Amino acid sequence: MDEKLKKVLRRICELQPHWSKENTPEMQERGTLINKELTRELKTRESSLASKMGLYGSDFGVGSSDGMGSKTEAPWARFHSERMSPRASDGYYAVIHFKRDGSGLYLTLGCGSTSWVKGSLVTLKEELLKQKTEIARKIVVSEHSDLGSFIDQITLGVKNKLPKAFEQATVLSKFIGYE
Repeated sequence: MDEKLKKVLRRICELQPHWSKENTPEMQERGTLINKELTRELKTRESSLASKMGLYGSDFGVGSSDGMGSKTEAPWARFHSERMSPRASDGYYAVIHFKRDGSGLYLTLGCGSTSWVKGSLVTLKEELLKQKTEIARKIVVSEHSDLGSFIDQITLGVKNKLPKAFEQATVLSKFIGYE
């Protein structure tokens, strides 16, 4: 990981303890880092990341969110196949989740944890998320014989329902700590 990417990730972690649902100066900076700087850093790595995605890298995409309206406790950025995951609520994708307390982040393989129902974002039932993640884990194990170093339990330290669903929608996870 190069220094520019490390600096962006570290600064997001430093801002996490200042979380507010309001658009405070700290949350404005975090939003810029998540939605512009981090996504730019991921896009600059497209050829490397897309090649590792095999067939699913031919339509590489990047997305992020630090909240819809109010600022979220658990911002994220993802890279994905546009065809296989046109929206974060669809398919499987690589996603970076930030811990609420700023102690680090998780590099994960996750799946959509929500769906749109009558114009509202609804969290999927825990049992469905469990089924989706178990299917993906079985595929990874069948291809690679194990989950490698992506066996960390994701715990974002959040209270809100939507970011808690991100934890349940995680297939694989590797924690990267910052002090």
